[in-house]
Amino acid sequence: MQLNFGIEGLFFNKSLSADVNYFYTKNYDLVTNLNNSTPDLLGYTITANNNAFIDNGLEYTLRYTKEVNDDLKFAIGHSLIYATGKVDKLDEPIYPADAQQRVRTGESRFAMFGLTADGLYGVSDFNPDGTLSASLPTPTFGSVQPGDIKYIDVNNDGIIDDDDQSIIGNSRADFQYSVDLKVSFKQFDFYVLGIGQNGQDKYRNNSYFWAYGDLKYSETALDAYGPNNLNVNASMPRLSSTRNNNNYRNSSFWLYKSNYFIIPTMQLSYNFKPGFSKVFKDLRFFVKGNNLININKNKDIDELRFGAGSTPFTKGFSLGLVTSF
Repeated sequence: MQLNFGIEGLFFNKSLSADVNYFYTKNYDLVTNLNNSTPDLLGYTITANNNAFIDNGLEYTLRYTKEVNDDLKFAIGHSLIYATGKVDKLDEPIYPADAQQRVRTGESRFAMFGLTADGLYGVSDFNPDGTLSASLPTPTFGSVQPGDIKYIDVNNDGIIDDDDQSIIGNSRADFQYSVDLKVSFKQFDFYVLGIGQNGQDKYRNNSYFWAYGDLKYSETALDAYGPNNLNVNASMPRLSSTRNNNNYRNSSFWLYKSNYFIIPTMQLSYNFKPGFSKVFKDLRFFVKGNNLININKNKDIDELRFGAGSTPFTKGFSLGLVTSF
């Protein structure tokens, strides 16, 4: 089921154009294997029309064009889209009363569920014999030591387990936007495009950050909790000789914001006057820059490329001639 409603118009002697659209989409009765609704004793899975998802949002575009005089004219544009998604119906387990924060039905389609971190365990969190203080909830993902990630007991049952998962992030940006500018002065043209987003979270959960045993370690290991870094707010938990099931699971500890504004394209052109040559009908020379500007608090993580087959994030310039005979 789809619904779209929009308006558009021209203003100020057609110098300003604008359009605004609202959209609503509901996909329902989706064919679903009812893995969570079918009792295991039946020995097979029922397939039925069940799941339903809703997407809705608002988008608009503005563009202003102005011819100042015969030599100077410009155009500037801006567009934005705000989109959200909701799980309207989903085949999922029937969670106990103290784990209702794990229910996805009624929540965002792009909600990220995980544990909520509370820094790292410190030496003061343990008794002299090495056991965990009785005042802290009991973790169930393996024994812990100072430097391991400490989690919040969300449901207050005295233990840390999967039922303490809740919404900790959003996997898709809520806002995406762009702005572009073109200025023409005599025979010169300048164009720049900027795009950005806001509201997306990502995990640092690849082997660059999750390293243990004899795996290859990245420079992040230098920031790990250890004898020379006993800060419970360290950016990395302690290193371990085997995979640490307590630390290496999706949680707010590994979450980061992927909000950015980048300029992927910037170009300056010079157009030779018609008739300048008997050979060329027209000729344009340009210099173009790619990915020159990236405003992003976590740029180092977003631009990270590693491992076999990966390609580096590049910036560059190009020169060119465009002509016809």
